[in-house]
Amino acid sequence: LAACVAAAATMGQTPRSFVFPRNVHGHLGLLREAGFTCWRPLEPATPRRLGLPDPVIRAAHLLDVARAACPEVVLAQVGAHGLVEYPASASFLPREGVRRLIPMRQRVDRCRRGLDRAAAERKAFHLYSHPINLASDPAAMLQGVQSVLDHAARLRDAGRIEVLSMGDMAERV
Repeated sequence: LAACVAAAATMGQTPRSFVFPRNVHGHLGLLREAGFTCWRPLEPATPRRLGLPDPVIRAAHLLDVARAACPEVVLAQVGAHGLVEYPASASFLPREGVRRLIPMRQRVDRCRRGLDRAAAERKAFHLYSHPINLASDPAAMLQGVQSVLDHAARLRDAGRIEVLSMGDMAERV
């Protein structure tokens, strides 16, 4: 954590938010000591919370994306060690392996549904991805992300949502 903060400082940045590798969290007190203000826990409805085996978890997640199921919308809140917990709503899956069979339209529609739900319920839709995921099929992945961002911009311009980083959300909370 100290090396992360030091590296960011050389670029004039102060990291505020943290995402644990593979979403396995721990040592929240150390995050706070290092100056972080928020972190991303698992999605509220994730099967992992039920203690199911990884293959079942992956299959359930793929099914949700394939059927463009509306993701959960969330509220950030202060949790352990005074850190803001800002749960994810959905991930933007790469197009590799069996996931290549899921049409991009399903990924985009799922995110649009999450954004619309967030606007209707006055909550947050917290989308995440990993940069390497975009490399699996860059043209299609970037076009899909652009479609989601265009929808978010329309909702923002209509005054229905705000677009905030994790750190900005933590300041609000």
